[in-house]
Amino acid sequence: MSSVFAVTVLVLAAGTAQADLTGSWRVGFPVSPGGPITEYCRFDLVESAGGELQGYLGVCLLGTDGVLTGTVDGAGALDLRIVAPDDIGCEAYGIAATVAPDTNTWEGTFTCDFPLGISGDVTAVRCNPSTPGDCPETSGQSLPLRPHEIRACAPTPATPCEGSVGARASLKLARSDTYHYALTFKLPDATGVTVADLGDPTTVRDYVACIYYTVGGSPAVLAMEPAFAATTCDEKPCWEVQPTGLKYKNKSTERSKITQLKVKVRGTGASTTVVKGGATTVVTLPLNVTPQLPITVQLLGGEDACLGATFTTATVSANGLLKAKNGQ
Repeated sequence: MSSVFAVTVLVLAAGTAQADLTGSWRVGFPVSPGGPITEYCRFDLVESAGGELQGYLGVCLLGTDGVLTGTVDGAGALDLRIVAPDDIGCEAYGIAATVAPDTNTWEGTFTCDFPLGISGDVTAVRCNPSTPGDCPETSGQSLPLRPHEIRACAPTPATPCEGSVGARASLKLARSDTYHYALTFKLPDATGVTVADLGDPTTVRDYVACIYYTVGGSPAVLAMEPAFAATTCDEKPCWEVQPTGLKYKNKSTERSKITQLKVKVRGTGASTTVVKGGATTVVTLPLNVTPQLPITVQLLGGEDACLGATFTTATVSANGLLKAKNGQ
């Protein structure tokens, strides 16, 4: 599997920006328009071709670590969707803002979808993590401050990605409530994967599961869920690195709705991937609406690992459970 450079927040600070919004941001949430700011968070963004954004939310006093996806257009209109699994007040929320012409600040509003229906203003300014005090540095409820390899879900599926239409794969997807899906995904025969590609999630290699559905003939992100590196689940390390791959166990759904993740690399260079648990909605469809096919599911780790499959046919039961298989 080819390796693309791994982006960490420290590298971002060193000036390797790919586009206008790539970098670290000090994001404030004032109590009223123009009023005092009650909380600062740090966003780390990577912008790719076409204004697609992906990034990491960390060091947030009241909230927790999260992943974000979105877009920015040529006029500076910024649209972000954030999933922060352990945030007791705002697990899933959106930001609509306008970027200043110098691309060093942006201002707008946020709307929290779940669990509290709150909204307010948001303002952001570029910051430099290597300058003490420039970016937020107090972890609060967040994970310990550390470099993160930014690879959240982009608005469209990552390419290249091991596995495709026709690969042996299976998917079970069901709406568990308004803001979550129950997910089981198996990819038995992705090829060209090495254990080195998977990285070390006991230190810095974050993973994220991405679900894409089809809107007007084009893919769009439907839900995403992180599995953060260096975490503890049920008083034990969530991650285990083995000679043949990775294991993640999170029965109590701490830090993530994902309960199980396994990637095993066989001697032939093929890998077996299993992901179980939940994924938080980014776009909230009505409860009686089934996501439109094709559906793509991807498991992303850093900039080196992408495992996934696209499903063009599926069966849907009366209670909305979607089942799909490829190559069976």
